[in-house]
Amino acid sequence: MDGERYGYRVDETTAEFRCTVCGSPAGTVCATKAGEPVELGPPLPARVMDSDGALVVGFFGHAWKQLTPAGVAELGKALAAERPDPVAIRSVDPEIAPFYCVQCEASYCLDHWDVDQVFDGSFYDRTQGTCPFGHPQLLDD
Repeated sequence: MDGERYGYRVDETTAEFRCTVCGSPAGTVCATKAGEPVELGPPLPARVMDSDGALVVGFFGHAWKQLTPAGVAELGKALAAERPDPVAIRSVDPEIAPFYCVQCEASYCLDHWDVDQVFDGSFYDRTQGTCPFGHPQLLDD
């Protein structure tokens, strides 16, 4: 499955990953800069963040995550690669590439994950998923 592991560079700060099963977008990862507007998806307006981070689009909608300066540098390096590697992106923070199954070494769109949200009473705790080949993985914490 090695050929299915890598994403497609959109530009120097953005990479798109496709579902191994159907070819649909599994997720797009974008590095964001402090002080620049970040599109958080409808119905929310763009928001100017106070720090650098990562925007993940298409898996759970739009999700933004603040990163450390070291994380920003590593993410930038991973996204600028000729063949963006989700393993390098996950090494920054696993939540930035939730669509990527570590065991399969492949990406899947949300339609192909069996997703289970876990609550602690009435409070959201985490989202766990199982890929199409039965591998469990923490998708969001």
